[in-house]
Amino acid sequence: KANLKCYEIYKNVEPKRKKAAEMKKKLIQAEKELAETEANLNELNATLAELNAEREVKETELNGLQEESARMQKRLDAATKLISGLSSEQKRWTNDMKVYEVDKLKLVGDCLIGCAFLSYCGAFNYEFRNQMVYQDWLGGVSEREIPHKDDFRLERLLTDDVEISKWASETLPGDELSIQNGILVSNMSRFPLCIDPQMQAVVWIKTKETKTNNLKVLSFNQGDFMKQLEMAVEYGSSVLFEGIDEEIDPMIDPVLEKNITKKAGVFYVKIGDSDVEWNPDFKLFLTTKLANPMYSPEVFGKALILNFNVTLAGLRDQLLNEVVGFERPELEEQRKKLVIETSENRTTLKGLEDTLLSELSASQGPLVDNEPLIQTLDHAKSKVDEINIALEVAKETNEGLEKSRDSYRRVAMRGAILFFAMSGLSNISEMYEYSLSSYLEVFKKSLETAKRDQILQNRLRNITLTLTTRVYDFTCMGIFERHKLMFSFQMTCMILDEAGDLDHQEQEFFLKGNTSLEEIARKKPYPWISLNGWKDLQKLQTLGDKWANIVDDVENNGDEWFAWYNKECPEDHDLPNNYSKGLTKFQLLMVLRVFRTDRVYKVVKDFIIDYMGSDHFVKPPTLQFNNVYAQSTENTPIVFILSPGADPLADMYKLAEEKGMSQNKFKPLSLGQGMGDIAQNMIEGSVYKGSWVLLQNCHLLTSWLKKLEVIIENIKNPDKNFRLWLTTAPTEEMPLGILQRSLKVTTEPPDGLGLNMKGSYSKINDEDLDSCAHPDFKSLVYVLAFFHAVVQERRKFGKIGWNVNYDFNESDFRISFKLIGMYLTKALNNEGEGIPWDTLRYLIGEAMYGGRVTDGFDRRTLVCILEEYLGDFIFDKHQKFYFSRAGYDYKVPNPTHLDAYVENINDFPLNNSPEVFGLHSNAQISYSNNATKVLWSNLISMQISSSSSSGGINREEHIENITDSVLAQLPEMLDLYKVIKRFENPVPAQIVLLQELERFNKLLQKMLESLTNLKRALNGEIGMSQELDDIATALFNGFLPQIWRNLAPQTEKNLVNWISHLKKRDAQYKEWEREKVEPNAMWLSGLHIPESYLTALVQT
Repeated sequence: KANLKCYEIYKNVEPKRKKAAEMKKKLIQAEKELAETEANLNELNATLAELNAEREVKETELNGLQEESARMQKRLDAATKLISGLSSEQKRWTNDMKVYEVDKLKLVGDCLIGCAFLSYCGAFNYEFRNQMVYQDWLGGVSEREIPHKDDFRLERLLTDDVEISKWASETLPGDELSIQNGILVSNMSRFPLCIDPQMQAVVWIKTKETKTNNLKVLSFNQGDFMKQLEMAVEYGSSVLFEGIDEEIDPMIDPVLEKNITKKAGVFYVKIGDSDVEWNPDFKLFLTTKLANPMYSPEVFGKALILNFNVTLAGLRDQLLNEVVGFERPELEEQRKKLVIETSENRTTLKGLEDTLLSELSASQGPLVDNEPLIQTLDHAKSKVDEINIALEVAKETNEGLEKSRDSYRRVAMRGAILFFAMSGLSNISEMYEYSLSSYLEVFKKSLETAKRDQILQNRLRNITLTLTTRVYDFTCMGIFERHKLMFSFQMTCMILDEAGDLDHQEQEFFLKGNTSLEEIARKKPYPWISLNGWKDLQKLQTLGDKWANIVDDVENNGDEWFAWYNKECPEDHDLPNNYSKGLTKFQLLMVLRVFRTDRVYKVVKDFIIDYMGSDHFVKPPTLQFNNVYAQSTENTPIVFILSPGADPLADMYKLAEEKGMSQNKFKPLSLGQGMGDIAQNMIEGSVYKGSWVLLQNCHLLTSWLKKLEVIIENIKNPDKNFRLWLTTAPTEEMPLGILQRSLKVTTEPPDGLGLNMKGSYSKINDEDLDSCAHPDFKSLVYVLAFFHAVVQERRKFGKIGWNVNYDFNESDFRISFKLIGMYLTKALNNEGEGIPWDTLRYLIGEAMYGGRVTDGFDRRTLVCILEEYLGDFIFDKHQKFYFSRAGYDYKVPNPTHLDAYVENINDFPLNNSPEVFGLHSNAQISYSNNATKVLWSNLISMQISSSSSSGGINREEHIENITDSVLAQLPEMLDLYKVIKRFENPVPAQIVLLQELERFNKLLQKMLESLTNLKRALNGEIGMSQELDDIATALFNGFLPQIWRNLAPQTEKNLVNWISHLKKRDAQYKEWEREKVEPNAMWLSGLHIPESYLTALVQT
């Protein structure tokens, strides 16, 4: 068992032992192989370590190269972007650098002129600025060889297209004057005071400052303006004071003068009793509506005076926008949008360029490593390309728009001319003030009412005619009769001038004649030629080849010229010596000035009709109160400018009744002392209730008118039915603000028989004509209207018409109308009773019209005229009745309604013979001569100031020449003390001489003093005062200066004739003084007070 067990064990163990031995052997073999493998492995590990080390080195090198490659690529890309981005600027900047190198040398002269412009030119108008800058100063710089640009322009030196575009988007007009004013405002060192009668500066400032700052609009009439100003100074707001006069409230002087003090590092300004912190963002603007204010030197020192008076070109462009906006609104909308877009694009472009240049100049190190610069350049490049494309498109679009707008440019120019013609009336009367805003309303209304037409040229013609007619009618409504023909002539001449058909030398000759003070050496050949005419003839022969031989022709052909001169209407006949060939109407006026002054007034009308193609412009429309109401608004006061005897109250009551404003809705009040508060309460109580307020006789309460202006300005959102009516005599105290915003109406009988009768018939209607059933009533109303016109027309002939100038007015006609109706109705009711002629003649001639007559001869004339007009003979069927047959058959028509009567009156001739009014035909001569002199005087006053005279010399040089001429002819003063010593015991006549010499010496002394000072002022040695400026203007226009007129006998002479008269007076005085006794034939007109000499004769 044991062996078996051992065997069994052996049997299991032996194989295992063999296997173990075998395994051991294998183990040894394996360990040997392992050792070999480990040796190999160690060798490989060493090799691998070497390779890994080498790989790390190579990888480091590779990473460095890759980084360097990436950096180089990045720089390459940046360089590419820089090159492509700046390549477009390279050429321009290179050229600019070259230009700047040259310009740097020329900055001396340019900056000198620019500084002078900013310092001195603000107050002057466009013409004077241009003369100073581009002629005087630029010429002076050139003469002194100071380096400057040959093509120097203020706009290029002091602003740029970007800023100009920005101003345009803020409603500043694009004319040169407006751009210059924009430059002055933008570069101001003092706060600006803008002379702005057309309110263009106000609109621009409001638009500009509202965008960028909190603008406060104040007035010195406001009670709290100082508090508002303090707040604006502290918080940096902008302030605009509107409508200031020639005096500035001294309360704002510390602000205006920038009297700033520094306390603890903070800036303060003292306003009143308070120290207000000064905010550097604060801006102050002042504007005045006065067209030609006279500010003191102190005001010039405090503020920058800027002249914003609109120019013809600037107004033309503004009106062009209005025309195109009405006719082609899509074009105007596109233009406005284009202006804004262009302004924004140019501003953006300038900003991008400035940013780029700033980045370039501030860059540190290589440009290719400046990533913000590259990003800025990328953005700028893409944006610049877009903007340049947009600007190019805008340029092309603008060119297309301008071509489309060019068609309407002539209409705009006509509108600008008419406004300047209208605004010139303010030189004639202080009441004739018109604002651009009121004119624009007329302009827009003309566009609306002009006849439509598919053909553009016809439409433009219709607009031009309608515009001219409406402006003429609108202006005539607010000016007196004596000024209407003058305005029409001025308007016609300005239209003629714009067309290039007016010779300025001819115009100056027609208005002034020969203004030379030198005596004419050539003797007057014929007594029928006046001294003035002979002198003017010498001037006429210098006005071109056509007139070169006229003096010789007149002298050699005296009989022919006398025959022409002696005709009643020489203008209707050919001039001798073939001078009528190619003669224009204006040249005919020049000839009539020389020979027949009395025919000038009539031919002026013919000239206007001939050029304007219609007699409408010499027949002003009659006043219709319904038309006045139609043109008014709740925001527009209506000012009646009264003539003597006129009272529109009755017509106002009638109008109020027609418009449903009678009873409590129409509130008249006659102003007087202490009535201001009542008037104010009446206005304030009516504004929102829609009532009418009529303030009568405003000229009697002038101290309250400034307050009235404030009340009107403070009216906001009134009821649409509210109206404020004012009546006033012409007065200098009427505030400009009221006049400019008001609708002006004159109440004066029209000039001319036909127009006067139309005026009477305009106050009645068919219902009035049918108010009496008597068949003769309408005919007698016509007779009354004719009589009313005759008695009024006789007044214009002065003492020849009536010994006393009576105020016959509408009330006389209106009551006489009722009397005729009453008595004819009574005659009709009492069958068989005739018309009571004696009663009517007495009531009308003695009571109504005669009640105003104080002179016995005038009363006799009035009754005589009425006896000629009122009687059964009017209806005599066998012998036709005529009022007159002088030039036209004036008879009683037989129409049945009002319009037919008016049509009959329209057939009356334009010019009526004095015989129609019961006067001799020669009465026309005196009237026409006086009317022509007034016409010339007013036309000269209306002429737009020019920097040169027709002779081509400077205006100041012309004035200086006249001054020298007057000084050369000025008589020597007599030594009054020596004269008194010679007359030991003076008789009355010698006492008169001493008194005359005393007055004469005062006149000579004043003349010598004023002329000497004027010369000094012209040379810049002293300031040009208002008095000296008035003298200079009078001398330039050939008038007698008012300061001399005050010390001289009353006269209507012009300067030339007055100087001649002065020398004759001097000769008589010196002869009288030398002989000690008065001359045998005393020239009474040569004495200052002839009555004193006549009294002395009685005493002797």
